[in-house]
Amino acid sequence: MLSAGGGIEIGSNTLLGPGVTIWSQNHKYMSRAIPIYKQGWTYQRVVIEDDVWIAARAIILPGVKIGKGAVIGAGSVVTKDVASFAIVAGVPSRQVKMRPDSSWGTMEEEPHESAGLA
Repeated sequence: MLSAGGGIEIGSNTLLGPGVTIWSQNHKYMSRAIPIYKQGWTYQRVVIEDDVWIAARAIILPGVKIGKGAVIGAGSVVTKDVASFAIVAGVPSRQVKMRPDSSWGTMEEEPHESAGLA
């Protein structure tokens, strides 16, 4: 689901798993005197750079920038920016590690056994 009132930019070669939700707008709710549904919206652009994988049912909240090559774990709720090549997971998400440098070079080559992908 995309809620793009504030704008969503998705880079090249990005993967979105099933059930991913990206929000670039949110309800205003600061006044107790006015019903929330009458308070309007806030808008913040979401930027997802190239070669990002957002796994199943992850939620990206308004104003977040996800750096190149990042991986977002399934079911994560991303509330803050994610560094390039970071792997994040959890609710709220936090960085659990960085993607390693490739040990097998180009896309035409087969993954090396030590990469755990063979």
